[in-house]
Amino acid sequence: VVGVRDSRYMENIMKHYCFAQTYDSIMAPNPIKLNAEVTNPLCHGYANGEIILNVTGGVKPYTYRWEDGSTQAFRNNLPEGEYHVKVTDANGCFMEETYSIIQPEPVIVNLGHDITLCKDQKITVDGEIDLLNISYQWTNAEGNILSTSPFLDIDKAGKYTLKATTADGCFGQDEIVIYESDDEVIPDFIIATQVANSTKVYA
Repeated sequence: VVGVRDSRYMENIMKHYCFAQTYDSIMAPNPIKLNAEVTNPLCHGYANGEIILNVTGGVKPYTYRWEDGSTQAFRNNLPEGEYHVKVTDANGCFMEETYSIIQPEPVIVNLGHDITLCKDQKITVDGEIDLLNISYQWTNAEGNILSTSPFLDIDKAGKYTLKATTADGCFGQDEIVIYESDDEVIPDFIIATQVANSTKVYA
C-alpha cells in the first residue's frame, strides 16, 4: 500500500465463500531531530571551531547538505560564523537548522602612549589585565626577558614589549617606546617662610 497515512487498515478477504478480516498497522517513522555539539574556537582569531551532528528519527541513511557545500555530519576547522545545514532521510523527509560559531574575546594588552624620560628619571609601566590565570613576559628590543610581572620599572630608552598569555595559550601583546631627554626633573615643592608677625607665607 503506497501513499497512506499513519493508521490502521482493515483488509477483507473472501475466498470460496469464506470471509475473514485482518487488521494491519502502518506506522510513520519518528520525525527527524537534529542535535549538535558545537565547540567554539579556542582563541580569538582562530579557525578551529567544530560542529558534530547527531541525527535521530526518520529513515536512514541520511544525507547532509551545508550551505557552504559540505556533505559531512562532522565539521571542523571552522572560523566564527553562521552554518546552515539541511538533513534529508531515505524517504525524502528533511530538517534544517543553523548553528553559530562564536570566537572568544581577544586578550588586549594596553601599555599606553610612548613616554619621554627626563634625566635620571624612572617610571613603572603597568600592563596588568583584568583576566584570571594570566602569565606575563616583558622583553626588550633584543628579545631578552626582563620580567614576568605585569609591572616593569624602566629607566633607559628603548622598545619594551609585554606579552600576556591565558591558561589556554591565547595571548595578546603591546609595546611601548621610551625616549630619553637631557632635561632635568624639576620637582614641585613648597617653601615656608617665617615673617615678623609670625604669619607663614608659602611660595
